[in-house]
Amino acid sequence: MKRLAFLPVLFGLSLPLLGACASVRQDPSLAPGAALAEPEETALWHALVPPEEAAEGHSGFFFLEGGLDAYETRLLAIESAAHTIDLQYYIWDFDGSGRAISEALFRAAERGVHVRALVDGYLVDGSAEPLKQIVNHPNIDVRIYNAFRTSFWPRYLRYGEALIDFPRLNQRMHNKIIAVDNTVAIVGGRNVNDTYFALDAAHYFLDLDVVIAGPLTKEVSASFDAFWNSPYAVPVEHFVEGEGIPFSLATVWNEVFVYDMA
Repeated sequence: MKRLAFLPVLFGLSLPLLGACASVRQDPSLAPGAALAEPEETALWHALVPPEEAAEGHSGFFFLEGGLDAYETRLLAIESAAHTIDLQYYIWDFDGSGRAISEALFRAAERGVHVRALVDGYLVDGSAEPLKQIVNHPNIDVRIYNAFRTSFWPRYLRYGEALIDFPRLNQRMHNKIIAVDNTVAIVGGRNVNDTYFALDAAHYFLDLDVVIAGPLTKEVSASFDAFWNSPYAVPVEHFVEGEGIPFSLATVWNEVFVYDMA
């Protein structure tokens, strides 16, 4: 007969872990961020938005149906930025497309563009270490939305944390946004991953994006700012080496899901 032995241990660990979860909330002293205030003055706005259409509050848009078009348009948008780039994604993997987009963002930062990237915390595990490197650039800020205390650690560790703090951790952010100079935005269903851009030979997720240019982009940016300034948007710098799940708890983990044989 098997006896499940992990429940008492989980209960004993719940209080310190829940206390640690408070540290995944944003520092209230952190200055709020905001999108570019006057996009009408940018070269990109003058190139894409006819004055008569902007005066009427009209915006232009077109659909991105093919994965490769969606990928190349994202790179083109990033390369066209002169002032700001805001990104918001549920998944940002560091496969071929993820690395290429990250490199494009770094090049933009090098020419003086301020980059803000907000990534949902559900899939931020050990494979997301490059996020810690990206933020070394003074023009790049990255925040993790509704992070796990075990962010940047092996993903299996979060299952116990989810049991303890399920009501909070069950609330995820699925928005997918790139907004450039508060003038052009790409919104839709595609995450940053090769399978969304027809770059994976084995799998391809059919999806759809919309490119928006003009006044409506300001509403997209306002939505981004609301998430960016949320108390649950935590700067990556808070997840420095040695933080995350306490080592003593990690050591105990192998004992948590042990079955005693009788």
